[in-house]
Amino acid sequence: MDIIVYLCGMNFTSQTRYNPKTGRDERYYRLKESYRNALGRSCTRILLNVGFVDDLLPEEMRDISRALTYKYEHQDDAELWPDPAVDDGNVLARLSERNGVFKNASTLQLYYLGYGGNSNTTTRFRRYNGQPQPPLIQEYTDAAHLLRPNHWYRIRIEATPSRTRYYIDEELLIDYADPQPLLRGWFGFRTTWSHSIVRHFRVL
Repeated sequence: MDIIVYLCGMNFTSQTRYNPKTGRDERYYRLKESYRNALGRSCTRILLNVGFVDDLLPEEMRDISRALTYKYEHQDDAELWPDPAVDDGNVLARLSERNGVFKNASTLQLYYLGYGGNSNTTTRFRRYNGQPQPPLIQEYTDAAHLLRPNHWYRIRIEATPSRTRYYIDEELLIDYADPQPLLRGWFGFRTTWSHSIVRHFRVL
């Protein structure tokens, strides 16, 4: 049986699929978006494979629906990461100027960890503060802290008003206490020249 909650173009769906870890048929959750192509045909695309999770209670489905609906309805005025170089701080105001080049995003304010960056030679954590050269908080260059092919990484990020901690495969990689912490914004993934899959993603 499939369950679909329609969210103004976004769908939080579940399908019953075989879970090889448990040997049982269980719910597999996805976040999808509905849209019309250039020919006017209705299409869908997968935004996020959430994966197998414990059966959601009705109130949990309701909370997810409300949160996604709010994000969708406020996507035009939502502040992703504040941009002090723009009067209203809107991160979307300089998209054409950045042109998809990450070094052109230095005016943003955000926490960024690049795991296996620079052609898999560095792992760096920066706190973007709106200045041309974001300060480097921590760096790894040893093989143990670079990308390995065909490896599932277990990543946990803990964000509190006082600290940001980043764990990978249960190792605490980053423990940063920000004297001027960023207390609001969005979370995102960025990949380049790589093939990756995100599964079992949760926000607690």
